[in-house]
Amino acid sequence: MAKQQNVSPNGGDVNTKLAEEIILNSNEGDIEARETSVSERESAASEKEADIEAREISVSERESAVSEKEADIEARETSISEKESEIKKREKALLLKENVLSTNTESSEPGKSFHCQDIGFKFKDSAPKLIRYDGTVFTQEQIISDPEIILDFVSSNSNLIEKR
Repeated sequence: MAKQQNVSPNGGDVNTKLAEEIILNSNEGDIEARETSVSERESAASEKEADIEAREISVSERESAVSEKEADIEARETSISEKESEIKKREKALLLKENVLSTNTESSEPGKSFHCQDIGFKFKDSAPKLIRYDGTVFTQEQIISDPEIILDFVSSNSNLIEKR
């Protein structure tokens, strides 16, 4: 006896056609599932990309703000250094003026007295305590102890001495 086959009006085996249809439906389901998965992944990637772009913009803005602050700080430090230099120069000039004033205050002490050719002289009260003579610095006492220098001061009518 011969086995009877189910033949479809199209000319194919019904079981084969059913199997093909099941496979096609299964493949369509797989394709739809994959399409859904791809769509979800694409959506997630787009969200992540948007998040990363927003973070990148935020980081760029923060970097820019930090760079501006660094530039401001460098400018302030430069300004502070310049002011410090200026203050040091002013302090140095002030010290020099104070030294000159203290020297002048010392000069207000009475000048030293001496005799030359039996005439009494004295250094003026305004005369400095240190006097440069012939390239050498002398005190009033050293000048008084050297008769040649005294004679030179008296004969030249120096404005540092006066008669008593």
